[in-house]
Amino acid sequence: MTVDVTKWRAIGTAIPQADWTPVERQGVPGLSTAVESFLVVFYNLKNPNQADFLYRSKLVVRMVYPQNRYGLRGIETKPLWFRPSPDPTEFTLDFPRAMLESGTIFRSFECRRWNRFNRSNLNTDGAWEIEIYESLNPVDLGEPPPVPPPRGPGWEWQY
Repeated sequence: MTVDVTKWRAIGTAIPQADWTPVERQGVPGLSTAVESFLVVFYNLKNPNQADFLYRSKLVVRMVYPQNRYGLRGIETKPLWFRPSPDPTEFTLDFPRAMLESGTIFRSFECRRWNRFNRSNLNTDGAWEIEIYESLNPVDLGEPPPVPPPRGPGWEWQY
C-alpha cells in the first residue's frame, strides 16, 4: 500500500501497546498544525487479505494538545477507535474554538492497542504497527466559527 505524497505528509509511527504510546517521528513526538484531515495506515498485518471485522484487536488514537504554563492540559479529547485494515483510514478532527481564537493550533497523537481474546485466551492478530499522515491541504483559519446563541431566559436544567 502506497500513500500519495502529493496529498499526505507522514507525522509519525508507533507500535501500539496496551498502554498509551506517543506517535513519534525519529524519536520525537510528531506535531501537526493547521490541518484537520488525517490518514492511518496499518503495516505488518498478519493476513492482509483478512476482512477487518475478523480482527480481535483495535487501535485507539487520541490527540495530545500542548500543556499550558501550569503543566495542565486544558482540552480533553475523545479517543477514536479503528479496526486494523489493509486499506488506509481517513479521519477528520475539528479544531476546538478556543484554540483557534488563541492561535494555539498544534497537536500530536498517542495511541494504544485494545485486545479482545477468544475462549482459549488467544489473540492471533499479530504485532501490527501504524503510521499517521496529515493532509497537505491546510485549513482556512481566517475566521473562527460563530459563537452559539445564548439560551433563552426560561431555560433550566431538568432533573
